[in-house]
Amino acid sequence: MTNAIAIPEKNDKALTAVDQARALVIKTNDDFTAADQFSMSLKGLEKEVDAAYDEHISAAFAAHKSLVAKKKIYAAPIEEARKIIRSKMGAYQDEQEALRVKEEARLREIARKEAEEAALNAAIEAEQSGDKDGASAIMAEPVIVAPVVLSKSVPKASTSIPRPWTFRVVNLALVPRSYLMLDEVKLGKQARATQDTIKIQGIEFYQRPA
Repeated sequence: MTNAIAIPEKNDKALTAVDQARALVIKTNDDFTAADQFSMSLKGLEKEVDAAYDEHISAAFAAHKSLVAKKKIYAAPIEEARKIIRSKMGAYQDEQEALRVKEEARLREIARKEAEEAALNAAIEAEQSGDKDGASAIMAEPVIVAPVVLSKSVPKASTSIPRPWTFRVVNLALVPRSYLMLDEVKLGKQARATQDTIKIQGIEFYQRPA
């Protein structure tokens, strides 16, 4: 197989096919018949082009497929190893984040109990000193606890760990209409299989020019 692919000169007719098609004017039965004959002649030109190129395309595709397969032998294990590492790093991040959140909750609970105990002791002292109104006021005040925020302990990494955003449907009835999509593949199959014999509300089946 050579790199240069020669096409017979007669196939140059294919290059003018579009111009000829655009120039066609169909106003009479004879024009219609002539257009039909021209359309059928294009099938012959198409076969000539197929014969000139298909063998070379098949050979090129086979060579491409072979090279891709050889590359995959070495590239696939590398990518698989990276996926495994990213997965393990992501799992560690999740584990440490869960521990951080849990520890924050524990420290917040301790702080809340300490604040409540401090308020209770202050109210007891006020009551013991005879300030019952002050004691009541202290007990009526909501306990304010400073937020507890622990910094993340996992170091930054150069490895990109995918955290793609996605979605889940929690109530389909509440989803805005603009986010809903017709099943065009299913409707297309329905149109081809039943034509216009089946009626679907809001849908019209029709024939369009090929």
